[in-house]
Amino acid sequence: MRHIERNAALLFLIPADSPDHKNEFLTLLSELEKFNPELVVKQRVVAVSKADMLDEELKEEIRQQLKGVEVLFFSSVTEQGVAELLDVLWRTVSADV
Repeated sequence: MRHIERNAALLFLIPADSPDHKNEFLTLLSELEKFNPELVVKQRVVAVSKADMLDEELKEEIRQQLKGVEVLFFSSVTEQGVAELLDVLWRTVSADV
């Protein structure tokens, strides 16, 4: 994990088929904090992969589980949301320069 200390932003990737999206997110935060507490305050983007498996109702359920966190949905298979994710990542990294 030492290489992530040099990154301008962090991408948290959570699979759509995870049984507990909030727990996945909290686990990632916890691991970062254990490694280096300063990483928890870094700019971050949270993205849910395999979005082609989700309907709007399930997406809203995930948003509610991760309330207070902006969540992007994308699918590498259908390319749904990929351009938006890239735009958000670019803006996040550029804002830090």
